[in-house]
Amino acid sequence: MPLYRSAPLTDDGGWAVWKVTETEATLRSLLPAEGAYLQELSLFQAHPKRKLERLAVRTLMFNCWKTEHPVAYTPDGRPYLTDGTYSISISHTDGYVALCWHPHHDVSIDIERLSPKALRLSTRFMHPDEHAEGDPLTAAVLHWSSKETLYKLLRRQEDTDFLHHLRIHPFILASQGQLTGEDLRDSRERFTIDYLLDTDFVLTRAMRQPF
Repeated sequence: MPLYRSAPLTDDGGWAVWKVTETEATLRSLLPAEGAYLQELSLFQAHPKRKLERLAVRTLMFNCWKTEHPVAYTPDGRPYLTDGTYSISISHTDGYVALCWHPHHDVSIDIERLSPKALRLSTRFMHPDEHAEGDPLTAAVLHWSSKETLYKLLRRQEDTDFLHHLRIHPFILASQGQLTGEDLRDSRERFTIDYLLDTDFVLTRAMRQPF
């Protein structure tokens, strides 16, 4: 299907979500023939599901930017544009891919399906001090997604423990809003996390502003 959801950020940044209902052939037809993205994908060796996810991400990028900006990955797996046009972040969950970009600031995004598994495992990533007023399942998924988004922006990722190091301040659940998250190991690492709730998923995103 076409672009599912999108919205601008500030200073020419933005985010978008694609609902993946197409076949691989259909997605390929939406990209420039002999373009950089299809050439990249021809070299990508992975499980068919992972290949379809990456293809959907590249389709989303081209749909948003109307041009191809080649993508590479750091040794720890972070995506970046080799031409330096934008800072980007990518996420995917069952049936959806999400993209966030900004020309000046580091950004991060996470998308998570609403799954009972998050509530069952919540004691592994939610501290007793963390709580939200509202549906417990949605709150658990939102805590996990927020910490994933927070983690992507951290200067210090090694040995990060979601339960003990990352903290989401208490909040009242709404259809969309903002949360405050921090890395307890570094008093400077505090971020505003934007979120929205869909019938299928939770989406969180954040941006690193200069001190």
